[in-house]
Amino acid sequence: MNIQEMLLTTLTSFTGVIILVIVRMLKEYLLRKGGAAAVRTLEIVASHAVQAVEQLAKDPEVELHGEQKLELAKEKVRDELAKYNFYFTDEQLNTFLEAAVHSMNSAWEGE
Repeated sequence: MNIQEMLLTTLTSFTGVIILVIVRMLKEYLLRKGGAAAVRTLEIVASHAVQAVEQLAKDPEVELHGEQKLELAKEKVRDELAKYNFYFTDEQLNTFLEAAVHSMNSAWEGE
């Protein structure tokens, strides 16, 4: 394994750990502030939105990349959460969506 691969692997692992720590801290804060139902609903909806957007992005007729995928996922999450009168900031949504992406990528990579 060359130095670039080792560095990339280390950075990927480090990024994953940082995301998990941030999600845990945010989750604890939201549980105190808004309750378990809102946080659990956000986790589920974010996971489903990420999976749906990734599935849509696989369609060769659809042009979705990076920021477009994030914005579409946020839109879908907001729409679904509004049905339950749950509202979160952009930063909170971004954090949970990034965690969902990380979880999905880890599952695909067999981690």
